[in-house]
Amino acid sequence: MDVTAIVFDPEHSARELDSPLVSVYNMTVFERTIRSLLTVNIKRILVLSDNSASKFSDILDKKGLNSDAIQILAPAELSTAIADFENILILAEPLLLTPRYISETIQAGTDENVIASDPNKYMVYINQSGLAKLKNDITPDLSKLVKSAKKSGIKTVITESIGRYVCEPVPDKKSLKQARKRLIRSLRQPSDEFISRTFNRPISLVITSVIAYTPITANQFTIFTGIMGLITAYILSLGGDQNFLVGGIMFHFLAVLDAGDGEIARLKFLASERGQWIDTIVDNITYVATLLGLIVGVFRSDPSDFVVYSGIAGVSFVVLALISLYIYLLKYNRGGSLVNIDYSFKSDTGFYGQFMNVLQELGRRPFFSIVFMFLGIFGVMELSLVYVSLMTFFVFVFSLQAHVQAARQKA
Repeated sequence: MDVTAIVFDPEHSARELDSPLVSVYNMTVFERTIRSLLTVNIKRILVLSDNSASKFSDILDKKGLNSDAIQILAPAELSTAIADFENILILAEPLLLTPRYISETIQAGTDENVIASDPNKYMVYINQSGLAKLKNDITPDLSKLVKSAKKSGIKTVITESIGRYVCEPVPDKKSLKQARKRLIRSLRQPSDEFISRTFNRPISLVITSVIAYTPITANQFTIFTGIMGLITAYILSLGGDQNFLVGGIMFHFLAVLDAGDGEIARLKFLASERGQWIDTIVDNITYVATLLGLIVGVFRSDPSDFVVYSGIAGVSFVVLALISLYIYLLKYNRGGSLVNIDYSFKSDTGFYGQFMNVLQELGRRPFFSIVFMFLGIFGVMELSLVYVSLMTFFVFVFSLQAHVQAARQKA
């Protein structure tokens, strides 16, 4: 879908802050607006400004955003430019935006005789049929535009943003403070399970809000957590209750940090398929290293045959599962994140689907990292090998099921 974004420059005289040029986590609101629009593949962006045109141009040049897709025009030039538009997304001014919210707003406004808006009328999407009726009513006063649409028989669909997304300007210091908090909260993922949502994510978001002021990139943070993972593996390999306790706590803390690279990537607009692959590979290297370190540590204490066989089974199923999952990502072009793997039971709302989803959560890092930590606290870390062997077996079986489903869909 060919969508053109129109970004108006607001009137600054009655404002405490020059909103578009305010820095939010080391990035101006204007830059965040442009990057958000580019993230959702908006093909053309028109910035309408008289007073701040030179400042906007400087930002685009310094940040490497001066592409042919972005133009800065005087407001008077809009009437001429709009003749070639098909679908338009109008921003009353540069906004702090969550890219997913832009996509949802566009999707909500695709039907004929419908436009879509956020609750506060900061952003409005008008499709081709609506634009034919409203072409002469385009104005930065989007409340007025919505009223014109109503008079023309066009319904406005309100896309809810509270609690999930960000879509707001920062005209004063109070709104700036609130916007920072909301921007950080918006980094939560819909896929977060109970433990991540309740315990891990709140801690990782605090860490990310601090890192946001530094030049640290998502990939650098990933490498850091990978090094910490190898240190954890070494500590576990030493064996003994004290080392198992320290290793278990470190492993759980790394599970908390594991969300940080994705949060940094989204906050700093650094997300990429290459970054996903780096994250996935580093994570899996640390998983295998931790498992091997744990096995070495447990074997130092002359474990039972059952624990020995569990360790062997765990390593075997980890290797098989990782090979299967990587083949899936490469074969079906699903990017570099294991989150992109489509398991058939995810869409099953019955008992089987619910049971399988629970079983999957038991094998995800946020849950089993807590299991490891408590086993270390109670001095029975060798039982973690039994847990690992069971969970990796199910992961391997799930991966085979995903292959079958993807092959059927492709056929």
